[in-house]
Amino acid sequence: MARKQIYLDTNVYLSIANREANYEYTLTKVKKLSQSGHLFPHAPPHAEELSARFLSGRDIPATFRTYNLVNRFNDGFGLVPGYCNIEETEEIIRSFSGHPELEEAMSIHLSVLERLRAGKISEKQFSTLLIKEDLGACMSRVDKYLDLTDVAKRNELFHFGRRDQKTLQANFEEIQKPPEGVATFLETQKKFNLGPRRLSRIPPEEIFDDKCFFDFISMRFSEAGMSFNSIPTGISLAKSHHKKETIITKILNCMEEAGYNQEEKNHAASLTGRMHDVSHAIYATATDHLVTNDKRFTKKVVATYLRLGIPTKILNIDEFVHHDFTQEQSIIYLNAS
Repeated sequence: MARKQIYLDTNVYLSIANREANYEYTLTKVKKLSQSGHLFPHAPPHAEELSARFLSGRDIPATFRTYNLVNRFNDGFGLVPGYCNIEETEEIIRSFSGHPELEEAMSIHLSVLERLRAGKISEKQFSTLLIKEDLGACMSRVDKYLDLTDVAKRNELFHFGRRDQKTLQANFEEIQKPPEGVATFLETQKKFNLGPRRLSRIPPEEIFDDKCFFDFISMRFSEAGMSFNSIPTGISLAKSHHKKETIITKILNCMEEAGYNQEEKNHAASLTGRMHDVSHAIYATATDHLVTNDKRFTKKVVATYLRLGIPTKILNIDEFVHHDFTQEQSIIYLNAS
């Protein structure tokens, strides 16, 4: 039986740590698969969510139990982003310019740019990488660049804290930005004949066949300098973590703006959670299975993976518990270093 990489959403670990209903079956399944040689790697979004819980002081015992669970079953392996190519790195450096809080992060990209120009980084290192890494080391790295995380959170509030006029006002007050002239999602949805009620009745397999949504997402990609019909897919996409990150983020953002299985709530905490969900969707593409119990998230990611030709299978907890992993071939191959 081929060794598989299985990506567990943080909510799966938390369900075990909190001893939620039938957690024993989930834990037993993870134990058996781990003993059979299957791998449950951690990734930066796991570290970010755990760090946030520790910093907030929210249910520290459950957070420690979650940390221990991730460490117990990852076999000392974690996923990390691959390098960007020269053009992508130069663009990141330009985007960081003028933000003194990102000075240290920019210095890292400048160093990487030198190595890229000197030919010291190969194209094989552009894909999502599986490395030997302790979860604590990943958390330390995340904590070291909290300024970068804070900027990402503020961007999330600015771009997605505008579902309606009420949440627009509340979320913009939090980031101290004027809301004048900023369109709400409700206004955008009305303009393009979109919206939660109509779109969320469409199954993931058919969402891109909806003309209104397709026209909307094509327009948003065009505004970002990309052609939605020409984005890389399959193996071509898998070769670049940065391209996966850019495209998956853009698709999930468009789904949220259009109202396709959008988040239930729209305040700062839920938007931060959405930001982590997007990261989980990106890193999970480097594994054979993504296990999550978030129904809205699942529908959006299923649609995205299908569109992009990503073979990662998505399971909820019950499906994971009853899934026969011996009847399938491993679809992902990662070189540990």
